[in-house]
Amino acid sequence: MKSKYGKMQKLIFSICTGLFAFLTFVLLLIVIGSFSTFTERMLSDGVLRTLVSVTIAMYIVGFFLIQLMILNSQNKRLRTGNRVFLFLGILVLQYIFLTKLGKLDLTTDSFRVIDMAAEMVNSKQPLIKNAATDTVIDAYFSKYGNNHFIVLFFYFFFKIVKWFGGTDFPFWARILNLVFIDLGIVLTYKLAKKIVGQKYGDLVLCFAFLCSNTYVWLFWTYTNTISVPFTMGVLLLSFLWQKEEKRWKQVVLAIAMGILSAFGYRIRPTVIITVIALCIWHVFFTDKEEGKEKVKKIGVWLGLFLSFFVICTAGLGQFTKQYLEDKECKGEFPITHWIMLGLSDDGRYNFDDVDYTTAYATKEEKQKANIKEIKRRIKSRDVKETLIWAGGKLYTVFGDGTDQYTQQNTYQENQTRQTEYVYGRKNTLFKMYCRVFRLLEIFLVFVGIVETIRKKEKKWFLYQLNYLGAMLFFLIWEANKKYSISFDGILFLLSAQGILYIEQFFHRLKGKVAGYEKIDKSTTDMPVKRTKAGRNIIQYGTTIFFIATFLVTTVVYFYGKQGFVKNTYEMEKKAVAIRSGKCDGINELEPDYTELEQNIETRLTFGKILFRTMEPCKKGKGSGYYTIQIIDEQKQVLVKKKIEPDSEELGEKGITISFPKIVTPDDNVHSYKLKITRSSKETDFLDFKIYCYQAVDRYRSGDLSVDGKTEGMRDMALTAYQREMEAEISEGVYHRIFLFADGIVILCACVCAWSTYRTKKELLESA
Repeated sequence: MKSKYGKMQKLIFSICTGLFAFLTFVLLLIVIGSFSTFTERMLSDGVLRTLVSVTIAMYIVGFFLIQLMILNSQNKRLRTGNRVFLFLGILVLQYIFLTKLGKLDLTTDSFRVIDMAAEMVNSKQPLIKNAATDTVIDAYFSKYGNNHFIVLFFYFFFKIVKWFGGTDFPFWARILNLVFIDLGIVLTYKLAKKIVGQKYGDLVLCFAFLCSNTYVWLFWTYTNTISVPFTMGVLLLSFLWQKEEKRWKQVVLAIAMGILSAFGYRIRPTVIITVIALCIWHVFFTDKEEGKEKVKKIGVWLGLFLSFFVICTAGLGQFTKQYLEDKECKGEFPITHWIMLGLSDDGRYNFDDVDYTTAYATKEEKQKANIKEIKRRIKSRDVKETLIWAGGKLYTVFGDGTDQYTQQNTYQENQTRQTEYVYGRKNTLFKMYCRVFRLLEIFLVFVGIVETIRKKEKKWFLYQLNYLGAMLFFLIWEANKKYSISFDGILFLLSAQGILYIEQFFHRLKGKVAGYEKIDKSTTDMPVKRTKAGRNIIQYGTTIFFIATFLVTTVVYFYGKQGFVKNTYEMEKKAVAIRSGKCDGINELEPDYTELEQNIETRLTFGKILFRTMEPCKKGKGSGYYTIQIIDEQKQVLVKKKIEPDSEELGEKGITISFPKIVTPDDNVHSYKLKITRSSKETDFLDFKIYCYQAVDRYRSGDLSVDGKTEGMRDMALTAYQREMEAEISEGVYHRIFLFADGIVILCACVCAWSTYRTKKELLESA
């Protein structure tokens, strides 16, 4: 029995680690290659782009060098103070992002869920309304049944908020999101401490501190971020169960794992990947004893864990149905829909596939149609095309680094200057940082898996298996850049593992020439006692690294100066943006309307407005005309345009009008009225898109009026742009960024030089 078990364990370990190493290596090559085509408003000069990327990478590496010096220090107060600095640093940066980067809006899924939950709180009959029986609500919650439970999650949270007097539900949703992001970080940190020790936990904390996802996703409250604590919590409970010797505590932990997994699965189904990984790990890789004792122990855990997982999952499903008008959503998309999406040309969400599935009436018909299309798409690609397609999906989900944060985090008005450098048109350096940081993470994960295979070390296999499961899952499922956020905690663990292995490698390398004591090659723990000569070499090496970083930064400064400033373009900064929500055409909502008035507020100048329509404008068709006016607070008509069926302003997205810039008289917020009048009720070649809200007024700065009647929960879909010629990064900002960077490097080099001097002095004194 022992032989068979050992062979099975070895086979699973070899296959999974080998496959994970292969996929990670492929992903690493793809990410490196992506920098050559990194042209998304980025630096056009390839040499400059490379130099900037290298500079950012050197700063990140320098940060970890300093951290390793602190973590290897014998000064306990220094290590504790550094840990406090990292925790407080995360909180301070989160506060800055929430308060100093302007007003960011909820969009797409996040808005739909929070809006529905807020409506349920305000409603006398709290129901997740289904389009099959309620024509007021669109088919969103009928199609996407996976969002029913998260709506209830926010519903009960908002009830508590309202009970304490809170009314701004989107604000409290952001606060809840912050709590869950930080809870995920804390749980990951605790797990890392349990796996190896305090040093490993601190390294994980460093990754959380440097990762942009800790900050840029604070505004977009959805399952991507909220599911992280559930995944990491289950993994932490699993580790505690493995180390626990008391039977009753093992039982409690197994039950808690099952319940927590069920809640996590209902919030975001990808938690099932962790459940499967746990089952494989505990069945084949825990405990050294064999035979009946192991079977009994694992059998009890497996029975309790899976039983409570299944029971709680089913129970939560039945509980959710109580809040549906229909006991079954007839329009709900089957699982096969997302597999079909995953097999599309780029493997991502697209409206054609949504329309294809929607065209079939029942869930069974949708499933049959999806399966037919799945088979066709599988057969349509040869081996080479499939491999290229799979590589593209891997990069989409795990390789980009920005995780689509700019698309999901949009803003309305009153944005600050800082907003432009993170979410706006001047975010070149920030997005490059995100991509370089992700590249370094993938490299460290690859180092970790290679060393795991070399040493046959199974300490991190559970977490590698989890990330491998995510990779394989999204090769089948619909791919999206933001889907990797749910696995950030596991990525931090694996990246920190890579740093430990690299540090151990240099310890051995330096030990051969600097008198290191012999260390145990079977472990990555770092209780290595170094001689003073060895410490001296490390100090000199660190000092030289920071001097090199200073020189590279200076080269980038002078070489790239013109490259940054010369990249000018016609900037279309959003002065006002109203989008997201359930949309309807005004011709359907109010077919007999004569006049529309949309009030907007902004402190920015603007010279172009896009009024979105339900369908591409019917150019050359229809009769009559529309008159569009822009009126200021003094009721002066600033712009007046007549739009006819053959007007040049008609386009695919809607109608776009340009005019001389409207400049606000000061830096304060001013109101404007956008007035649209149609010549007759038969004029209908423009069907203006109207956003309808449940309970959350997404644009609180202005209202829509139809024939003089104010529509409190409706707004026109539009975007007002400021049009100016501007550089990617202004020269002044460019100067400040790099001068500040050089100052930091000089400071770090001085600290390392001083440390080197102290080490040398100690050597001389001891001699």
